Amino acid sequence: MKYCGIDCGASGAIAFINNNITHAFDMPMEQSVYGGNVVKYEGLYLLLLEHFPDFICFEKQGVTNTTGKVAAFSMGRNYQAIIQAVTTFSREYKVPVICVTPQQWKKTLGVMTGKTKDEGKKNAKEKKEKTIQLVKSLFPDAPIYGKKGGLKDGRCDALALAEYARRKY
Repeated sequence: MKYCGIDCGASGAIAFINNNITHAFDMPMEQSVYGGNVVKYEGLYLLLLEHFPDFICFEKQGVTNTTGKVAAFSMGRNYQAIIQAVTTFSREYKVPVICVTPQQWKKTLGVMTGKTKDEGKKNAKEKKEKTIQLVKSLFPDAPIYGKKGGLKDGRCDALALAEYARRKY
């Protein structure tokens, strides 16, 4: 089976796992008529068509009380484009889809850490590092680096989401 994981957002990614063969791509973006970049619905849909997964898992999004109004609106607009592309593909080709919280997939994959108020940012960085290490150990040849050699943590999260789906479904 081929699994797809989608890490939502402007710095997110989409990844596919088929046995241990991986593909990962940055989230397709385009210039908005209102300024700034937004998720490109068509680009995401075309990646789904090209790689044709049997199962799709994407991360549930939400805002916190520290998220600004503009950021929350932008996040919602991008999330809607992702939901629309996934829903259209899923309905047309009868592909099952699940939406999971970060806590769900991180706990299952063992990258969850305890949380204290004073260690919020440190804790988030620790979780990212654990996810990166997990992906590197499971998929040593995974395309998690950009053209300039920088690590793409959105690709790591997308691969981890696909791995979560593979383990659970």
